[in-house]
Amino acid sequence: QPHPFAPPPPKSPPRTLTATNAFPHFPHAGDKLTWQQSYENLQAYAAHYGDCHVPQKYRGNPKLGGWVNKQRKKHRNPTKYGRLKQEHVDLLTEMGFKWH
Repeated sequence: QPHPFAPPPPKSPPRTLTATNAFPHFPHAGDKLTWQQSYENLQAYAAHYGDCHVPQKYRGNPKLGGWVNKQRKKHRNPTKYGRLKQEHVDLLTEMGFKWH
């Protein structure tokens, strides 16, 4: 057990791009992706990083961060942003998507 006055353990370092963690391969690119294509890109991100926490300004796939944010907005406020299909909510939840 750590000493009660010991400093807290260090936090995880921020993700930085190195040769060993280069951006994952995303199966789809372009401006007009379907929901399924964006979901598959998120799966590639999650497989590479181990989570679905895509930064809004993610350099590896700039549109993916915006898409993730849009899913959260739709889930939180469907009247304002449009309803997210329950099937989509279920798929995202099953892969560990955080709705906060």
